[in-house]
Amino acid sequence: MAPKDTPKLPSHRAQSPSKKPGQSSNRPAVSNRDGQSSKRGDSPSARGKKKKKKAGKAKAKEGGEGELEAVEEAAEEEEELEAVAEGGGDSAEFTADLTGLDLATEGLPVAELPTKLGHLTCAECKLKELPADIGSLELLTKLDANSNELTSLPATIEGCAALETLEVYSNKIKELPAALGKLSKLKVLNAFNNQLRKLPADIGGLSCLEEVNVAANKLMMLTDAHFAGWGAVTTLSLYENNLVRMGSLAPLVALEELRINGNNLEEMPALSPEGHASLTVYEIHKNRIASIPDDYFKATPALQRLSIWGNQLAALPPSLCTCGSLVGVQAHENALASLPTEVWPETLETLFVQQNAPLTSLPPSLKDCSKLKRINFDKLALDDASAEIADAIKALVLEQSDGIYWAPSGEKTMGKPAA
Repeated sequence: MAPKDTPKLPSHRAQSPSKKPGQSSNRPAVSNRDGQSSKRGDSPSARGKKKKKKAGKAKAKEGGEGELEAVEEAAEEEEELEAVAEGGGDSAEFTADLTGLDLATEGLPVAELPTKLGHLTCAECKLKELPADIGSLELLTKLDANSNELTSLPATIEGCAALETLEVYSNKIKELPAALGKLSKLKVLNAFNNQLRKLPADIGGLSCLEEVNVAANKLMMLTDAHFAGWGAVTTLSLYENNLVRMGSLAPLVALEELRINGNNLEEMPALSPEGHASLTVYEIHKNRIASIPDDYFKATPALQRLSIWGNQLAALPPSLCTCGSLVGVQAHENALASLPTEVWPETLETLFVQQNAPLTSLPPSLKDCSKLKRINFDKLALDDASAEIADAIKALVLEQSDGIYWAPSGEKTMGKPAA
């Protein structure tokens, strides 16, 4: 049974009168799936600790009330952790939340954690590494080590065979181990905002992956092998890297959201001939794409939002108009000389084509898109016929209470507020 998310246990440690203000114990807050510590009969080691506690109490009395409380609390923490670590059963029943503890010196105390740990959060702990014995947590399903100072992950992480979620975003990781490809149950991989220059091709075999975020890194190239087994991936974020080339996305048949903006791509990534029936969001702005195959968007029939601005496009492909659920197109700051003359979907609400110097004409079918509410024609030198089309579109937009229209002159007009 998967452990329930539980909040950190109340930190009585930080309130001890023997501690300085703001000082807290580095003991992990551990709880079972019901949010309670697991209490069982005393083990020999637990009985030994009780004897030490009594001896410590007697000695601490000589040092005053504050020292006595500190000794009592330390002993209670030891007993609590011992009880949890000895919890029985074959399923992962416990969670540990170490968020915010300063582990820069002593490191992650894996040996003090229950072997049947299900969720481990060690975010913002100033960790410089994950210890090799992290692989001993065989029942761990979620590991969150975000916002630390990690530069790598140990190959022994493959021992966490039950791992489903790995969150290591906002670290300084330069390379992921090939052993990551052994985590066959992994569903979520989040390595956002690190220093990755490449990914191991082995991760292409992770067939259970559903969400992958390796955005804001330094990746330059991805191959077909990286995506080969990602048939279950629904969300792929590769934005703000240095990608100049990427492999085919054909295997990603379940893809719903694709974000590859802010790279150096010169071509649209290859899609599946069978199509990506669930893809609704496609963001590929701020790249170097100069052309798109005419039939490209036939593979994305459910597409709702396309962000392709800041490229070098001279035209949008006619297949874009076959996307029957299209809501928004942001294609500004390109080199567009024309827009598709086909009938645009009546679902269209947003069209940004401003700052395309060569664009002088508009397709008449845009006047029939009755749901238009955000239109930007700023800095377009429209011919007379297209100026009339623009005026008709403006009238449609201003009928919407939340409509906004930017004229070729740059003038902004807003729709009348609803009564």
